[in-house]
Amino acid sequence: MPLQYQLVTLGPNAGLYEELLAARLREDLMELNLDPSRDFAVLGVDQKSALNAKGCVVGLWFGGESPFEREAEHKAFLKSLLEMGVRMLPLVEDRDSFMRQIPQELRSINGTVWSDARIPGDMLKAFGLTRELRQAFISYKRTDSVGIARQLAHTLFERGYQIFLDTASIERGVPFQDVLRDRLANIDLVVLLDSPNALQSQWVHEELDLVHQLGLGVLQLAWSKPNPSDPSKHDLQATKGTEFSIRFPLEASHFEDPNVTLGANAKLRPEVLTQIADRAEQARIRSLGARRTRVVSYLHAEASRMGLEVNAQPSGPVEIHRGDRIIATAYPLIGLPDAWVIDEHERQIAGKRRETMQAGDFNPYRIIYDGLGILDERLQHLTWLNNHLYLKTLRTELLQDWLSSHE
Repeated sequence: MPLQYQLVTLGPNAGLYEELLAARLREDLMELNLDPSRDFAVLGVDQKSALNAKGCVVGLWFGGESPFEREAEHKAFLKSLLEMGVRMLPLVEDRDSFMRQIPQELRSINGTVWSDARIPGDMLKAFGLTRELRQAFISYKRTDSVGIARQLAHTLFERGYQIFLDTASIERGVPFQDVLRDRLANIDLVVLLDSPNALQSQWVHEELDLVHQLGLGVLQLAWSKPNPSDPSKHDLQATKGTEFSIRFPLEASHFEDPNVTLGANAKLRPEVLTQIADRAEQARIRSLGARRTRVVSYLHAEASRMGLEVNAQPSGPVEIHRGDRIIATAYPLIGLPDAWVIDEHERQIAGKRRETMQAGDFNPYRIIYDGLGILDERLQHLTWLNNHLYLKTLRTELLQDWLSSHE
């Protein structure tokens, strides 16, 4: 079976890939239930013949001074990739050298420095393995940590996240809990500011309950507290019910003023905010993998209960078989569908099956999503879209009806 995902590394400093990105990208692929040794390959200038033009290819150009050894070969490979429509990301050591160290063909592309912690996530997005938008919800008790919540919101926003900050992100005059459930159903990651008094907040308590129900990934910033038997040591503040989360312990030294760790004036040091943002990206990838697994597992259980077989790859569509015949194909979706996502999938399906399907013949295909918590108004909108688009969306709880129609 041909490799599904290929990353091409070019440029005078292409050798930096192994040092800077390889380990992290392999870890993220495994979080998405992919096997890097089987599903992924890294190609250099000498592996041009191994390029699978029908697969999913992404490129990195590690900039540097020109001329460099084998420059003509690198640029020839780059030209062929651009002609294929391959998505390229130019990287440099510092932004001031970008125009000088990047080929003319790539200067119109928004690049970054090769130390940027977001690059592995950008690669996964370019491969189509994660969603276009990064979305995070910050759960916190205002009297404990409103200052830190605002710091994190700003830091994550600069990393490309859309931030949902409880009451600050919900319009006035609407049912708070209903809207909260709907917003949580569509985010990638919850950041819990687990301060000593966090669960004294009714809102935080209810938010955690919703997080559990939706199966969302959590990055828990847990305040540490002095160890009674040894004041020089600190124990992690572990709120009951947060055992599922990825923890980032906060100690007094992490704060701008070690004596002010609670309240509106408590602030984290800039380098700590950077570490948290890096960890948030890792937690987000894990959360996305777990959420997809949840939808696929539900689909698998329903199909098995009906005597059908499922062929589920770590990514991409899930084929439902009766014997040797494919009777339906499901596209698991993380979060909630919208018109853009539906159109993107519709074009993808039509493009791959142009020779075998008639116009509008999308009946065996569905975009499958977990509808838990979704607002009635959004369900009505999705029903309206289903009445106007070829490719339909389907909540997991309605899988039996859809599968039964193919028996």
